[in-house]
Amino acid sequence: MSTILDLSIAQTMPRFSKIAVARLRTSLDAANAWVGARCSWSTDDPPADLVQAVAMLTDRLLARESSPDGFVGMQESGPVYIGRVDRDIESLIAPHRRAVFA
Repeated sequence: MSTILDLSIAQTMPRFSKIAVARLRTSLDAANAWVGARCSWSTDDPPADLVQAVAMLTDRLLARESSPDGFVGMQESGPVYIGRVDRDIESLIAPHRRAVFA
């Protein structure tokens, strides 16, 4: 399995530039593995939408460190939780998703 987004590139992104390397590496490795296990592509370089999906998932995993139960705050209507599925990430990986037949 190839790496979709390298740590050296991720560190140059503004949203990750102030994150400790160990924290970033852990979340980035998990995001690369998750997307890589579900997607395939025919070129040497991964498509831009998969790179964006890995960056978004890494960001999401880093945010979850602060809320292991998914709770992010309160609103007038009650507690707010991080959803189990991120529709934006799912839409980015959808064109590259491997078909699995059981």
